[in-house]
Amino acid sequence: MSSSVSNIVFIVGPPGAGKTTLAGEICKEGACRRWASWTTREPRDGEVEGEDYFFVTTAEFENAISEDRLLEHMRGPEEILYGLPRPPFKPGSDFSHVAIVAVVSVDELAQRLRREEYTVEIVRLDAPDAVLRDRMISRGDSLDSVQKRESYIIREREAGRDVEARVPTPNGSRLGPPDDRDGGAGC
Repeated sequence: MSSSVSNIVFIVGPPGAGKTTLAGEICKEGACRRWASWTTREPRDGEVEGEDYFFVTTAEFENAISEDRLLEHMRGPEEILYGLPRPPFKPGSDFSHVAIVAVVSVDELAQRLRREEYTVEIVRLDAPDAVLRDRMISRGDSLDSVQKRESYIIREREAGRDVEARVPTPNGSRLGPPDDRDGGAGC
């Protein structure tokens, strides 16, 4: 990230890549605030309403879409809906706001917000397939859910192929999409 304060930091990546963990670490010191997305899935153990996500019904979600209250939305694996509400802050605010986005068009979303004079950074996470699978299972996802999410992971990775930054992390995962240098098998 640049040395100036960013209004928005989007964290994007496949299920199990560590988006929630990274967002929590970034915001732990109070240097930023979470900008919680909406989802129709059930909360996982330890997730906090309004901090990790806003957990809503499908009817509430569809109503928010029809009223144009969501900046972006998508149907993810298992027909789960995810969406980001419009920014609850103005451009140039004193804090960065960290949002986890599941949308594959994060670059288009960032461009739209930049036109509205927000400063936007995008952090893409990925990890080897086996690591993603282990993380999803360890957090309590069913095997059926894991299999559905694994097919979804391919699309998310393909959406980020234009990213050149590939920063190693301590656990062996990397920021950025897989490429031929890794044999195409993941980061």
